[in-house]
Amino acid sequence: MRCKFLVVVLVFMLAGCDSELSVEAQIARDLRAMADAGEAGDIGGAARFIGATYRDLRGNDKRAVVNQFRLARLATDNLAIFLDIQSISMITATLAEADVRVRFAGIDTGRLALEGASYRFILEVEQDGSEWAIVAARWARGDGEPR
Repeated sequence: MRCKFLVVVLVFMLAGCDSELSVEAQIARDLRAMADAGEAGDIGGAARFIGATYRDLRGNDKRAVVNQFRLARLATDNLAIFLDIQSISMITATLAEADVRVRFAGIDTGRLALEGASYRFILEVEQDGSEWAIVAARWARGDGEPR
């Protein structure tokens, strides 16, 4: 009887550990949700992970980034997004930096072509309620140094 009790306690303890994600795991979850939404063509779903205060060094704000999402979806019939999160570093309790490699692959059935691109992003993400939103980004094609 005592063994069964210990097994039940252990199961509940392990289940409790899974329900509490680390901050890094929460950020990774939200970045993957953004990529999944983009892949599915859900521009609104992807846009919710771009912070209202988003700005980058190239002069883009949230509206410009969302418009770039729209153009990317219009340019290809099918889009696959492969996300490889290299690291997530906490700057403060509510601000982090993520180094992310992203490969895009699309099929343009009008031209029967497979197109792809690879980018490295340095993203600043800030906690926005229970989710994390991108508030700044630097990027470069391939493995170049993001700027």
